[in-house]
Amino acid sequence: MKEENLINNKDEEKEKEKEDKEKEEKEINTENNDKRPTMKTLDENIVKEIVADVDISKIEIKKRYFGIDLIRVLACFLVVLTHAGELYYIDPNGDLIRNKKNVYPGIFNSISRVCVPLFVIISGYLLLPMKSDYKTFFKKRMTRIVFPFVIFCVLYDIYFFARKFFDYKQMFLNIPLIFINYGTQIGHLWFMYMIIGVYLFMPIITPWIEKAEKDIFIIILQFG
Repeated sequence: MKEENLINNKDEEKEKEKEDKEKEEKEINTENNDKRPTMKTLDENIVKEIVADVDISKIEIKKRYFGIDLIRVLACFLVVLTHAGELYYIDPNGDLIRNKKNVYPGIFNSISRVCVPLFVIISGYLLLPMKSDYKTFFKKRMTRIVFPFVIFCVLYDIYFFARKFFDYKQMFLNIPLIFINYGTQIGHLWFMYMIIGVYLFMPIITPWIEKAEKDIFIIILQFG
């Protein structure tokens, strides 16, 4: 009996040691898992590093003007109305149709042509006075406006040559005209010359706007 008890005690001790060992291993694994960085921790650390490298004072926070957005929507609608109305007084050959039926379409078309001045007013309101130096201002406009405009004019020129509207000599002669009036010959790109002119005029008028008083603006708007 004593021998059996000793054997049982030894077995119990072994089992207890085994359980203790397993428990220790679990605790070690748990500690290692806790120390191991999770995806969430990694993401947070990356964000902290990015934010630390960013100069918050240089971040430009753009304010949204709901009223300006409404004017944009109205101007876009009026652009569509203007071009749709042309079908009532311009024939397929591009000649004017003159008869009494064109009176009302002409009136509506005249009213809807306020669309372009509205876009110009929006540009002036948002860009004047200039918030950046001249170099930054023109660099931004050149990359967004002038370069794409010139590229599309060249593509139109090649397209019309491919359609045999003119020979290759005229195609090459049209390219220098892009900087004068070739876009107006294409049609809808006439607007680009106007907006480029507005951008060129902004550095000239900015110093006056910064110093002018509100009463002077009101007088110019009334009589200008």
